[in-house]
Amino acid sequence: MEVYEKCRPELTFLETLAFEGMTSNNIILRKELLQKVMHNIGCSSDIYSDALHIGILKSFDNGPTGNQIQLEKHHYFVHLSFQEFFAARHLVRLLKSTTRDIAIQFIETHKYEKRLQLVFIFASGLLIQSENTQSIHTFWNTIFGDPHDLVGIRHMQLVTLCFDETQCGCAVPHRSQSISLLLNWIRFAFRQNNYKLQETIAMAVNSCSKIQNLPEVQIQLASLLTEAEQHKSHILTFIGELDITDPHHQLLESLLLQLEHNDPKIRAAACYPLANMGEKVATRQVIDRLVVALGDQDDQVRGSASSTLGKMGENVA
Repeated sequence: MEVYEKCRPELTFLETLAFEGMTSNNIILRKELLQKVMHNIGCSSDIYSDALHIGILKSFDNGPTGNQIQLEKHHYFVHLSFQEFFAARHLVRLLKSTTRDIAIQFIETHKYEKRLQLVFIFASGLLIQSENTQSIHTFWNTIFGDPHDLVGIRHMQLVTLCFDETQCGCAVPHRSQSISLLLNWIRFAFRQNNYKLQETIAMAVNSCSKIQNLPEVQIQLASLLTEAEQHKSHILTFIGELDITDPHHQLLESLLLQLEHNDPKIRAAACYPLANMGEKVATRQVIDRLVVALGDQDDQVRGSASSTLGKMGENVA
């Protein structure tokens, strides 16, 4: 925090420039934009020079140096993720100030633009770290407020990724709505037999680190396996594609139950998520059930069980 305070003028310049560039959809930051930002925030050439020395912002060509000459050049952030992160810091600063209306308008206008998704994801995490309750509520109320995208898939993706960035804490506004939104889309994808949609949802979830490990999510996945008989194999494939690192016991029990299904295709498919969870589910109970499956009459089931045991590694021994 001491470093941030010491570099506040330089960071303010970088944040404002990044935000203005993202708003106008510019990765190459023209000299006119640079000079406009400096004028609007009262940034001196010395602050600009110090910001340049941080190494995150570069001038576009390798001509002569010197502050005045550099100011006549176009600039760029060394990686787009830096521009997105600094733009998010600026958005958070707007939300915490009397200019929050500008931030609200920005979110309402741009929240479903794919190119700005990381800005909102970064902002959701930064806001939680700030512990500024009013700003956090303003952000989430605006995300859930009008306007909504016509289909709804972009809204689900945005909410899921932003919610995951908060570490899915109980104090996050709209927490239950965020989880329900994802689960409703999962159910819808299977009701419609829409494999492309199932794949899209799995990709969104796998961009996360926390949400797929929430008990609420895994318990609902377990329920899906018992409720949707006609979609079992696709549900098992979907679960297997998720990066689950902390399997819930109800989900595990539901997967093991499928190893006793009458349909050999279901028994074989049940091995897929267990294989992907690997050593994390290599308990005596799971191993014993897979060993039984090695004696299955169906070749595919025996092969899947053998492969799964192999992926569980040394714990099997």
